[in-house]
Amino acid sequence: MVFCQQTLDKFLGEFWDYYRELVAYRNSPSPKTKQELKTKFCQLFGTETGYKQLDERKKLTAAKESELLLVLEYPNLPLHNNPAELAARTMVQRRKN
Repeated sequence: MVFCQQTLDKFLGEFWDYYRELVAYRNSPSPKTKQELKTKFCQLFGTETGYKQLDERKKLTAAKESELLLVLEYPNLPLHNNPAELAARTMVQRRKN
């Protein structure tokens, strides 16, 4: 169980680092960074960890690479497309405070 949690924590850290790189790319796109981000996506989602459930989820995500990396072709696209969820989350946060 410890292995699974450590593996998941490591992956999540790498995932959020990658997400921040995508945000930075949107603000300042370049051909070099575009290629680096494509390569990092393949490394992040193409590497098996030994944690079966995580590896299965990573394979499903890797299969959607072209859709998920549209931001590299069109930096104006949002990185997520769920404003309703964001609005609901804001309301919940206000309610908690």
